Amino acid sequence: MKFNTKKSKFLFILGIIFAFLIISQYNFSNDQLNYDDNREARDESNLKKPMSSGFWDENDVSFIHISTDNWSATNLPWIQNQTGTWSDPHIIENVTIDGTGRTYGIFIENSNDYFRIQNVSIYNVGTGGIWDAALKIVSSSNGKIIKSNFSNNEQGILLRASSNITISNNIASENTESGVYLASNSDYNVVSENYIRENTNFGIYVSGNCDNNLILKNTVLLNNWAGILIGTGGSSAPSYNNTIYRNIVKNNTDHGIDLRKFVYYTNVSRNIITDNDWSGIALRINNVSYNTIWGNLIKNNKQYGVNTEIGTASNNLIYQNSFIGNLLSHGRDFGGGNNGDNAIMGNYWDNYSGSDSIFYDGIGDSAYSYIKGTASSQDDLPLVVSPIHVGDGISIDDTGSNAVNWTRAVELNFWCYGSGTYSDPFIIEDLNINTGGSTYGITIYYANKYFLLKNNNITAGSKSGVVLYGVHNGTIFNNNISNNNYGIWVNFDSSNLTIEGNLISYNTRDGIYFFTNNDSFVINNTIIENSQSGIYIAESTNNNITKNIIADNNNYGLYLRNFTVGSTIGNIFYNNAFNNTQNARDDITSFDNAWDNGTIGNYWDDYISGGGYDLNDDGIGDIVYTILGSAGAYDSKPLCDDGDDNAPKIEMILPSNNTFHSDPPTFLISVYDYYSINTTWYSVYNGTNWSQNNNFVGNSVPINPTLWNALNDGIVLIKFSVNDSVGHYNSTYAIIMKDTILPLIKIISPSDNQFYGVSPPNFTVELSDVNLNKTWYVINSGATRFYFTQNSTINNTAWLNSIDGPVNISFYANDMIGNINSLRLIVRKDSSAPSIEIITPTNNQFFGSIAPNFTVEISDIYLNKTWYVINSGATKHFFTQNDTIDDITWQNLAEGTVNISFYANDSLNHVNSKYTLIIKDTIVPNIDIISPLSDQVFSSIPPSFNVEISDPNLDKMWYIVNNEPIKYYFTQNDTIDNSAWQNLPNGAVNITFFANDLVGNEFSDSITIFKDTSTPQESWFIWVIRAVIGGVISAFTGIIIKIIYSRRKKKKELRE
Repeated sequence: MKFNTKKSKFLFILGIIFAFLIISQYNFSNDQLNYDDNREARDESNLKKPMSSGFWDENDVSFIHISTDNWSATNLPWIQNQTGTWSDPHIIENVTIDGTGRTYGIFIENSNDYFRIQNVSIYNVGTGGIWDAALKIVSSSNGKIIKSNFSNNEQGILLRASSNITISNNIASENTESGVYLASNSDYNVVSENYIRENTNFGIYVSGNCDNNLILKNTVLLNNWAGILIGTGGSSAPSYNNTIYRNIVKNNTDHGIDLRKFVYYTNVSRNIITDNDWSGIALRINNVSYNTIWGNLIKNNKQYGVNTEIGTASNNLIYQNSFIGNLLSHGRDFGGGNNGDNAIMGNYWDNYSGSDSIFYDGIGDSAYSYIKGTASSQDDLPLVVSPIHVGDGISIDDTGSNAVNWTRAVELNFWCYGSGTYSDPFIIEDLNINTGGSTYGITIYYANKYFLLKNNNITAGSKSGVVLYGVHNGTIFNNNISNNNYGIWVNFDSSNLTIEGNLISYNTRDGIYFFTNNDSFVINNTIIENSQSGIYIAESTNNNITKNIIADNNNYGLYLRNFTVGSTIGNIFYNNAFNNTQNARDDITSFDNAWDNGTIGNYWDDYISGGGYDLNDDGIGDIVYTILGSAGAYDSKPLCDDGDDNAPKIEMILPSNNTFHSDPPTFLISVYDYYSINTTWYSVYNGTNWSQNNNFVGNSVPINPTLWNALNDGIVLIKFSVNDSVGHYNSTYAIIMKDTILPLIKIISPSDNQFYGVSPPNFTVELSDVNLNKTWYVINSGATRFYFTQNSTINNTAWLNSIDGPVNISFYANDMIGNINSLRLIVRKDSSAPSIEIITPTNNQFFGSIAPNFTVEISDIYLNKTWYVINSGATKHFFTQNDTIDDITWQNLAEGTVNISFYANDSLNHVNSKYTLIIKDTIVPNIDIISPLSDQVFSSIPPSFNVEISDPNLDKMWYIVNNEPIKYYFTQNDTIDNSAWQNLPNGAVNITFFANDLVGNEFSDSITIFKDTSTPQESWFIWVIRAVIGGVISAFTGIIIKIIYSRRKKKKELRE
């Protein structure tokens, strides 16, 4: 029980939370500064999962307006009002809004809480105003708009003065203005992976004063003006540091990407910009400078690839782009200081007529000069191969004699990456190569570094698909290499190659051709429908050919030969499937290659028709398969399936026999037959009869609950059976124990709600079960089990660690089967006396005749009574709330120190007390005026005073003059204040002396004196006295003068 509460703690915590929110917002905003192509995604594995909401259509919701974070005030079912943090945002979802006649569908303004809008559809918004939008966000931050549709409105999505908003995976189409519009200081936003088409103005419009936004992986097409516009209309507000990355921008009626007016430091990279009615990229109107345009595919635009149409478009960097098929010209430049290369490379121009025959470094030997405009621009470092793959063949030569080497290929192109090590090989992947017979698909010369060709479609017509000359350490994985001359052609002492998981088909010669290739793996490929052999191997050693499907090839599935004795040896062929006109031919002069690995050979489609068989159904033929050719080779372990000769195998894996079960058990059964299983079933013996058969499928077999429940406790016998399609039968048995009775528990002591103090309670429980296994108890549902075998005392440490209050003790018992029963009770722990804190009165505080109030804070979970005692008396004054000391008792107390002791006890009669000493003082001070005397007269000099004032608790002393309000304090006898005295008129003066004590008792005493400052009249007697004294003085002076004169005269006469 507490009589006072403290609010300061709450205010302090609230302040900390507020400060943290400010810091968090700052960090979130600044995180957006660091985005790049490889920026790390947030770990959202621990975010709170949004609630599942219903679906509301236009009949339910006409609009949504959030202002100044009033999410909680909305109280609408389609708005999930959460805490508004990053991990627990507010959510608007599953809403359809018809905005007819309104300026917005959803309007969020002045909001900084985190929110998410998802699976929303808004249409028909707009009254003709440019700021009308299906979704309008103004002066807000920290939002995500995902997987929604904002089509057929004025604006689709509008942001004004808003930041840290992510717009992702939405549709914004057929709006009369723009699909997405970022306006008026909207910074650090992300617009990604949206589908934006057929808007009357722009697909995406980022206006002036909007900086550091990321436009990423959007599809922007068929818009009536530019696909993506960065810049201003009529104003001169600049835009800085925006990024347009990996978007598809095509078939727009105006420019693909338009950088218009005061656009600086924008990065336009890795976009596909094709088939736009004007230029692919335009830099125009005024002041478009210091921008970077790199790595874009700029193709088939109807005017220019890149059009720098103004003189104030300067210092822009344009490199590593692919210019293909643009109608008027690939480039036009009216600007100044624009750069067509980065000092390493320029751009690929499909109409470049030069060659790379001097250095084979990927750079043309002469400049590209077909750039229109007054700037006389040219590309001094033109690329001879498109850095963005467009279907052409690829050549790599690590000697630099025929083509660029691997390192240079990585530096110049986007279709190749890696460092050439075992853990980081050079990689060419996901390309569609179709050379039309003009060149090989992929050609690699004299390479020792590790490389990987992966997931490519390679068609070269009359040329070979993949050609390797003197190549080592390469992997060709999961490619489609079809419709070539040779599929894969390997020559000139190549080695350590892996050809895996490829489809190699419909090639006019061999699917794979090895000539002087060694120590390589050909594994898991499908090699079919090639006009000569599936695999041809000559002059090659130690190759491993396994797990391939080699079928329907015209000459041989696999042809093995040599031109030099001993040059084609150590090759091994096993676990392949052959189905060809002639499956294999081995013309090696001696049997030096292996057609099985000693355990398993190959599948030959003509083995059985040629007389092969497998009587023991182990999958291996009982006689060899003979290989055509002069070597006399054979497969001694041919794979064979000649039908079913044996019964299926059945085995019980789990549970073990003689285990106990209360619920219907589930058995893990292993069933095997080389051919096919027909039926699997079980039946149960109830001690008299077998049950009907219960069919099952698979390895996990749950016993039917109805069948199980009908069985008596005790031994249960279950038979599992299997047969195959030809009637072979097998079975196995399970013997288990059924026990469904739970242990019995009865708590004798302690009793429910019984009180205990510091010492833990003893317990007595009665437990019974035929198969009793273990008994234990748990305190307050904790994880620790306290096992016991006889009645005892609750664990002392656990009891001491339990706080005062209710303590939950749960007793458990299980049996050998695992049946568990439990019973719990609650006891009350009270190990400490109540706490007492005296707030008032305080020690040595003074009080008069009025009894003091008291305020005490007393707390105990099981508080019983509270009282106080005066001066250790016998009388207890009980109270239930803060009050006043009993008045009768107070009045009967003597003056001086008073001891007040406060007491409290609890249900176990733990008693605590605290006391305070105060002082009772009801007597006023005593005043005795010694001087001045009553009616005493004083002139202009103020009189001194002498008063005797006595009180054991004296506080202050003062006087007043003539009852004026001014108090003159003093601490010792002194003189009446001079200024006050001088200001008094002549006459009677009343001086009142005061004194009070520390309690406030006050007493005063007065005296009246007189002030008289006038001059008194002198009498005739005084004048006579004065005359006589004057005469005497004159006579005495004359005598002195005469004596002096006589002496001087006598001296003069003597000299004469």
